[in-house]
Amino acid sequence: MKKKLWGTLICSIIITMLIASCKKETIFVIKRIIPPAPPVLLKDSLTGLEFTYNDVICIEDFDVMMDNYYSVLSVPLKPEVIKTFPRPTEVSFKWDSSSVWIYPHINYRFDRDRDFWYYYSDKSLRILSTHLYRDLIGKRALIRIKFL
Repeated sequence: MKKKLWGTLICSIIITMLIASCKKETIFVIKRIIPPAPPVLLKDSLTGLEFTYNDVICIEDFDVMMDNYYSVLSVPLKPEVIKTFPRPTEVSFKWDSSSVWIYPHINYRFDRDRDFWYYYSDKSLRILSTHLYRDLIGKRALIRIKFL
């Protein structure tokens, strides 16, 4: 009985080893790869537009952000324009008595050596002088905002 059991056990092991060691055929499956559709880039309606504000009067104002008094040009912005920020813009202005456009720097590049800089508050664009220039108070300016 022991011999029969050992024989059956050895035969089972040999058969298992033969089955496991048999080389199996490799089956190649050709899959059709469909590339994803390119993203649809929507050009918003403000890109390339330019807004001009005439007769903006320079005032003396206390700026909470910088905790100081400045010569300020401020224009209100429409809600549909404000909700698109942050976005690249080019801001410039010129005094009524001048033909030279001045390009202030945006607030995160604030530099005391520059004359003017700007930022967008919750409802307006504010252009501030680096220092309070009293001779600018009451002067009229033309402000231009270009959406890039």
